Amino acid sequence: MKEFNSYLNCELYKIYRKKTLLIMAIVILAIILVVMGLSFLLNYIFTSAGVVTVNGDYEYQLAQLRVQLEMIESQMDASFINRLLLKNEKYQILAQISMYEYFVENNVPAGACTPYSLGEVGIGGEYDYYKFTCFAMSSLMTVIICFMIVIACRNTVGEYNNGTMKMQLMRPVNKQKFYTAKWLAVYIVSEAVLLFSMLASFMIGVMAFGGYSADVVIVANASSVIRVSPLAALFISFLMKSVKIFMLLQLTMFINSLSKKMSLALTLNILLTLVEIGVLIETVVSLAYIGFAGFFMNINWENALSLTGPSLRGMSLWTIIPISLVWTGLFMGLSYRNFARKEI
Repeated sequence: MKEFNSYLNCELYKIYRKKTLLIMAIVILAIILVVMGLSFLLNYIFTSAGVVTVNGDYEYQLAQLRVQLEMIESQMDASFINRLLLKNEKYQILAQISMYEYFVENNVPAGACTPYSLGEVGIGGEYDYYKFTCFAMSSLMTVIICFMIVIACRNTVGEYNNGTMKMQLMRPVNKQKFYTAKWLAVYIVSEAVLLFSMLASFMIGVMAFGGYSADVVIVANASSVIRVSPLAALFISFLMKSVKIFMLLQLTMFINSLSKKMSLALTLNILLTLVEIGVLIETVVSLAYIGFAGFFMNINWENALSLTGPSLRGMSLWTIIPISLVWTGLFMGLSYRNFARKEI
């Protein structure tokens, strides 16, 4: 354990550079302030246009949704294209029906609850600190993932290229502990950046939009409705984003273990993850009830807690969790194997 702690502290020391972290903090705060200005602008536009309304006629909305559900069920198997590319529209309608049925059964007044947010631009409702925090975090996740990819590539492929890692491996070191310390250090720092981003977004949201926010309803698997406080919803969102970062880190480390040049590793990771080439590939090769087995399709666990739903038909909370964990375990196992075989 002492040996592993020594490795981990060494890796954290390499990443911990005051100038780098300061620049990262400034970028995060700048993005949050831009999002705050955009939120105020959207509030003004929608209020001026009369769009900001809360419809409390749940029975009417349920009737409309059931009509839409019948239309989708009659059309969704009409063609191969529908089976191949259509998003999970039925899931989305069922999730909304479950939410409004919950409102009716529990006599929830209009505006007392808001659906679990993925950070979409809010239309039809004013911003509060919860919606603002989710909106800001959806914008910041790209920056955080990019930061994670860069430091992971620098600490693995970069060190291998400049000879630093080769000199370390010439000594009698435990390769498994050494490699674990590398990815764990990257994850710890990435989590710290994520936590800072969440707290900064929350505090600025409270200062800008006040300390009140409606309760949040989580619709899990389009059927189970849970009502939680906005703070609890933000904590759940933090956990879901932490899981996503962990899984993407394992993919990044796997790609790094195959690459001999840092430029190649960075390019592949950015194309697959940030440019979403991976999602495009999985969509093109997907078939109904088979294509949901891809890695990128399953890393956003939050989708199954919202009204949006997972990407493709056949996907649910009970499929995305095991499939994503299998992929993550595969990437992790192959990474350790490839690292153990690296030439000194």
